[in-house]
Amino acid sequence: MSSMKKFFIFTVLLFCSGLIFAESKVYNLYDFYTELPVIYTRCNDNEEISITAEIALAYNKNDTAALNEIKNRKIEIIDFLRSYFSKKTYAEIYGHKDLIQIEIRDYINEKILTQSRIREIIFIKLELLHL
Repeated sequence: MSSMKKFFIFTVLLFCSGLIFAESKVYNLYDFYTELPVIYTRCNDNEEISITAEIALAYNKNDTAALNEIKNRKIEIIDFLRSYFSKKTYAEIYGHKDLIQIEIRDYINEKILTQSRIREIIFIKLELLHL
């Protein structure tokens, strides 16, 4: 194998490993609260469409104040999530996962939490089912 090919392969491998490292590094900055129950509700449509949502809340790694505030506000967060999804139509949910994550994060940060911040909303499960 020529030295030019070896250099190219090495460069590609180095570049790819850097991307993998950079991507995993981002998630290493967070801890995840996964103790919220699965949310079951229906869309705000004429059709009967059920929603199943299982959500994890990402907060800064080792931020015990954030963890404690999330635990203390758990009931309010659950109430908000049920209300949020039951007010949405199928069209507002389907294909808009990124927008939903932002809306949920922003609402929790602005209206429920007072001392800490959620950094990301992660969907463990988000299903829409026609009944």
